[in-house]
Amino acid sequence: MKKVISFVTAVLMTLSFACLDAYASGYVDIVITQEEMTADAYTVIENALKEAKNNATENLIYRIYVPSRTYTLSSCLHIYSNAQLYLNADTTLKKGFESGNMIKAGVKSEYTSAYSGYENIVIDGGIWDADYVSKACGMRFAHCTNLTISNLTITNIIDSHHMEVAAVDGLYITNCTFSNLKRTDTSSTNEALQIDIIHEYEHFPDYYYYDDTPCKNVYVSGCTFTDLYSGVGTRSGVTGSYFDNINITNNTFNNITERAVTCFNYINSNISNNTIYNATAGIIFEYLPMSSISSRMFTANGTQGDIIQKASSKISGNIITVNQLTTSGQCCGIYAYGGVIDSSEATKYGVT
Repeated sequence: MKKVISFVTAVLMTLSFACLDAYASGYVDIVITQEEMTADAYTVIENALKEAKNNATENLIYRIYVPSRTYTLSSCLHIYSNAQLYLNADTTLKKGFESGNMIKAGVKSEYTSAYSGYENIVIDGGIWDADYVSKACGMRFAHCTNLTISNLTITNIIDSHHMEVAAVDGLYITNCTFSNLKRTDTSSTNEALQIDIIHEYEHFPDYYYYDDTPCKNVYVSGCTFTDLYSGVGTRSGVTGSYFDNINITNNTFNNITERAVTCFNYINSNISNNTIYNATAGIIFEYLPMSSISSRMFTANGTQGDIIQKASSKISGNIITVNQLTTSGQCCGIYAYGGVIDSSEATKYGVT
């Protein structure tokens, strides 16, 4: 493993992913060799990520480079603040263990809240192959600020999500491919990219605290979703806690058995210029839907936020072709719904 330390002479940089290291004054580059990876892929990457955890700062970014070829991971990788993990386009990491994710932010023993847990993380490139090994998300992140995922493929998931995020402010997912889902549990919804709530352990395990922090400032662009049950979105919410500024634009969806895009409790959001081909439902936009409030709209754990009556969101420029691919879902191009509840229901579910 070769380590290179470099320092930046110019502070201002133009980057495609939110300028995460625009103010870094230096970098530590950890270049992993094929020989190290062949001997023990998991340990060598995990050790590099631990070194970044212990030493990286906003001004000293750790960049870790994984070489080409196919390698098997023996356990879940953990990434922390100010770390950037780069895989070549022809690098494949294959899941070789029964439980857990392939990579996640932090470990479950860490107690974080709101967006304060992890910041300035980049994962770029490679093929992340879950190999249908176990019913776990490929990637999971929560309590983060400035998280960039780009130029990678996540594939071969069983009964779960390819990627699951909650309580993230500043999520940038670009030019990624989400493909191939096998379902044996018909009760699961299986969004490939689930933008979730952080409400309870059962709903989102291992990321304390459960403070109902929503995702905001999310950008999903240039991605491909193919051969899936559901593409991207949200199906649950917390009263008074809104997913704010969610942008799902310029993506392609192919062969989606159920829903391509699902929006629940979104405000100030933009679902535009996507191409959806061969899906049962194109875009579902639900705002405080009465029909499912008891099962999918949760009462806040603490002080409830204000109820916002206007979604203030845009759906435009999408090209949608639908087919009835399942008997359990409504076939439609775009479905938009906003619920009205009476005072007794409002009191029952904590809505004011």
